[in-house]
Amino acid sequence: MTVPAVMPRRSAMLAVVAVALAYTPLAPWFGFVPLPLPVLAGLVAITVLYVVASEFTKRWLYDKGSRPITLPKA
Repeated sequence: MTVPAVMPRRSAMLAVVAVALAYTPLAPWFGFVPLPLPVLAGLVAITVLYVVASEFTKRWLYDKGSRPITLPKA
């Protein structure tokens, strides 16, 4: 049985291994080609921004959900 808190860490480790594999002698066997540094930096930046934005959004939505909603009286 897998603990849900471990899954993001495992996914991150697999992503690092997959990217690093392109820079090893095994890369041609798998058909991997190393990404240019600007492309790799862009992918990392987009991924980090996505994780930060989703965490802030999640916390904001959970905070909004814990308060009672007051509807205007018609």
